Amino acid sequence: MEIRNYLAKQITKYPNVKLHDFQWDNSITCNFENYKDITHYSKDINTLMLKSIASNTHQQTGDVTQMQISNRKITQDVQKFKMSYMKLRKPQKSIP
Repeated sequence: MEIRNYLAKQITKYPNVKLHDFQWDNSITCNFENYKDITHYSKDINTLMLKSIASNTHQQTGDVTQMQISNRKITQDVQKFKMSYMKLRKPQKSIP
């Protein structure tokens, strides 16, 4: 998360640089249907991202507070995922 805060601060120095952040958007990142394999999005999501970049809908302004809010949301989502995963991994008691 430190790199995200650093980037948010750095982009304010350059008027021609824009930072687009999709990590906080669960409709993209947490929907496994959006992936063509374990690390790459599908063509539809890539198209959605390009349209978003063109319309600035996921643009970070360089406001550190905005980035910190996004970071908290991502951290909370990761914690929820870990809890769900741990529940799934919890060994079931065998029935005698």
